[in-house]
Amino acid sequence: MYLETLDPNDITYIKEEGAIILKCRQDLTGVLKRFQDGCIDRTFMERDIRRAYSRVNFDIPENSQKIEEIRELLSDLIKMAQPEK
Repeated sequence: MYLETLDPNDITYIKEEGAIILKCRQDLTGVLKRFQDGCIDRTFMERDIRRAYSRVNFDIPENSQKIEEIRELLSDLIKMAQPEK
């Protein structure tokens, strides 16, 4: 996963999944365009399978009082990695 391929404005908490969800940017260009269909690379060693996904989940305890703070911190981190325009 490359931070510059993630969308800093599309980070949500989904209560039913108990997770913060980060999604790939839809406006990738140049060398990053190859990640358009999936910027999250996962490898399953047991079956030797490698796949690209368009989102990643971070499990957060439902009773966490810091869900919004975590979401904002992830957004700030991703924004720092975005290429200059």
